[in-house]
Amino acid sequence: MSDCRIPSSRHADYDIINKGMDKQTEKKYNYWQWRTLITLMIGYALYYFVRKHFSVVMPALEAELGISKIQLGIFLTMNGIVYGISRFVNGFLADRFSRRKLMTLGLVLSAVTNLAICFSPSMNSFMNVLDTEGKATMTLVYIIGTLWVLNGYFQGMGVPPCISLMCHWIRPSELATKQSIWNASHSIGAGLISVICGFLLKHYGYSAWQL
Repeated sequence: MSDCRIPSSRHADYDIINKGMDKQTEKKYNYWQWRTLITLMIGYALYYFVRKHFSVVMPALEAELGISKIQLGIFLTMNGIVYGISRFVNGFLADRFSRRKLMTLGLVLSAVTNLAICFSPSMNSFMNVLDTEGKATMTLVYIIGTLWVLNGYFQGMGVPPCISLMCHWIRPSELATKQSIWNASHSIGAGLISVICGFLLKHYGYSAWQL
């Protein structure tokens, strides 16, 4: 992943650049800095929308499809392992390709993967994914598990571009403060999706897991 540590000589370069800015340039710089930071916060909060909901709907998957706690636990474990590997791999990619495109691609692919999980029981018309009682066959278990593991990789495409872009736009003297602000996106995204999922499951029952 991108390293935010900047040699002392580069700190001097930043100081020279900042002192050389006129008021108009400084205003534009601050505008784009905050715009980038807010965009990254919104983007990463959305990453949590297509990641943290799984833990909330696990009881619904168990009740509606008959997927066991052990199987769900394996999904989560493999997802976490692949997520860690993905962050490492995409750290290198974020230094070599468009960070905005990489982050957007990861979010889109993660959303598509979640949609595929939601609609996977509908494949029963041409593939044996549900038994006579409407519970998941091993085929469906493998499909959902594979998709969730893939989602772990796509989720790992979010953090490296964020860190790299913040290092690019934010002065070293402000970086820790601005990164702390960005970190709020984790709690915002996780909190909102938990409330939304909880509301849907409470008012529409376990069958609402596909929403």
